[in-house]
Amino acid sequence: MDKSFALRLKTLRKQKGFKTREEAAAAIGLSFGTYQRFERGGHPSQKNIKKIVDYYGCSEPWLLTGYGPMYGDHEKDIVDQNTGPPYKVQTKETSRVNDVGTEYSNDIKVSEALMMTAIILESRTPYAAALNANIRAFHNAVEGDERLIQVNERLSALEHECYSIKEENEELNKKVAELQNDLGKLARAG
Repeated sequence: MDKSFALRLKTLRKQKGFKTREEAAAAIGLSFGTYQRFERGGHPSQKNIKKIVDYYGCSEPWLLTGYGPMYGDHEKDIVDQNTGPPYKVQTKETSRVNDVGTEYSNDIKVSEALMMTAIILESRTPYAAALNANIRAFHNAVEGDERLIQVNERLSALEHECYSIKEENEELNKKVAELQNDLGKLARAG
């Protein structure tokens, strides 16, 4: 085992809603010292691996290696902290084609992506720096998209307001012309 096993175990603990290692150890049926050793990168026995897998309902290959689905079922992704059963994060569309014609899925496995991201960012490798830069760039792009949507909505509202003002101005110009015409008639009559 290594630190990534410890990180996966910690991820499971936090998703289950345990704030402390003591709580998790008691729920799984392990001593605190044993559980703490695992979260620090210690090597669990097959018996203890089975206890962990049985309690959290996660996939043993994922727990040991980080590969494959977290829960042994592609439909399961995140453990709800209140109820415990896994649920899947899915957006309305299942896939889209981006601006350059590449299809991508909106079926996001958040916990798996966050766990892998944490492992990479903690690796202190050039990959960590590159991923950090990409995350910041994507974050800025998403914020920019959201601002652009707000600006477009405001622009649309202003265009509507301008159109209304233009119509009102045309009506006022007609009334002014009528009043000038009436004033001209009065001046000639009087």
